[in-house]
Amino acid sequence: MYDLTVEDTHNFFANDICVHNCGEVNLPNNTSCNLANLNLDKFVKNGIFQLEDFEQVVRTMSTAQDMLIDDSIMKKSQQTQNTIEH
Repeated sequence: MYDLTVEDTHNFFANDICVHNCGEVNLPNNTSCNLANLNLDKFVKNGIFQLEDFEQVVRTMSTAQDMLIDDSIMKKSQQTQNTIEH
């Protein structure tokens, strides 16, 4: 994550990749951030990005994130509801 702000576009290029900051959206009180990340370097073999491998991992991670949120053990019902809504 990069700690900077770019006026108007809110993104910038790092190593020819357009990137955005994560924390640009303030979450309401009593919510949790449910983001995950993937190391894109792990999908490069012999200088070639392995798109099919990446797509499979994204599908798996998306399903896992949904399951984690749906099956969360958050004790505060308001926190659970707010997290699902946002």
